[in-house]
Order: sequence, then C-alpha cells, then structure tokens
Amino acid sequence: MNRSERFYRIDQLLTARKVVTRQELLDELEISWAPLKRDLAFLKDRFNAPIIHDRDAGGYRFAEPGVGPSYELPGLWFRADRMLVALVRISQVFLPARMWSIQGERMTSPFMLCSLPVMNIE
Repeated sequence: MNRSERFYRIDQLLTARKVVTRQELLDELEISWAPLKRDLAFLKDRFNAPIIHDRDAGGYRFAEPGVGPSYELPGLWFRADRMLVALVRISQVFLPARMWSIQGERMTSPFMLCSLPVMNIE
C-alpha cells in the first residue's frame, strides 16, 4: 500500500469508527509507528485533517465537525492521455461489439474522434 492509499484508508477508518487505536491503525495499514506518525502529521499539516488523539477514548478520532479549517482529501487526477485510455477500455467492455469497427490494427467507433490501436481486455 503506497502513501496515498494509506491516507485514504486512514480517512476511511476514522470516518467509519468513532475511535481507532494506534495498534488498529498499524495492523490495518501494515506499517510501523514511524510512518504512521508521519502520515498523521502530513494529513493534519497539509490537508487540515482534524485528527486528534483522545486519551480518554484510547485512540485517534476526528475532532468535532465545524472546528478548524475545512478538510477533504484531494480527488484523483489523471493526465488526458491516461484518461482517454481508461475511457476506451471501459467502452470496450461495456459498449456492444457492433458499435466498434476494426480495420486492421485500428479500432474506430462513431463516438470517437479518432481511431485507436486494438486492445485486448482479459
């Protein structure tokens, strides 16, 4: 699991549960204390995540809503060429075969403004 994935997983865990212990985070993320500490600090410092350690509850949780700056993890960003490839592959799976015309090594569709190489989806 890379660092970005850990950020989203931490967010999911804290959102789904009221309190998450340090050991639960370590086990779930399969990392040691040092990277978890860095990840929590990064989430708080860069994304304004309202993560607090609640000694009475015995773990980490989000602070009460409405306290401090707004918090939201960034969305996924794709380059235009990567997005085109993803859309073509999705359309190959979900559009009926009759909507595609294969001419040699090129594939065209009335929905596409260009022809594309044939891609095998397995």
